Amino acid sequence: SEGGSQDDLDTLTAGGYGGQMINVSSNSTNNVITIKHNTGNIYTPDGLDFTIDARSFINMMWQDSLQRWVIQS
Repeated sequence: SEGGSQDDLDTLTAGGYGGQMINVSSNSTNNVITIKHNTGNIYTPDGLDFTIDARSFINMMWQDSLQRWVIQS
């Protein structure tokens, strides 16, 4: 966590293996996380940043061909 009420997530420190799934959520009710597209090792299919708060989460899958975590719809 970077602290404050708004954080950006652009890199997950561990790479994955093909097809591995993870869930990402905020650990604070006061924190909004912006998941950055194609900055570091995260990729969003629509090319836009994605925002989550404490009431939501996203699924990501490791894509070997991209060497990125890709947000799943």
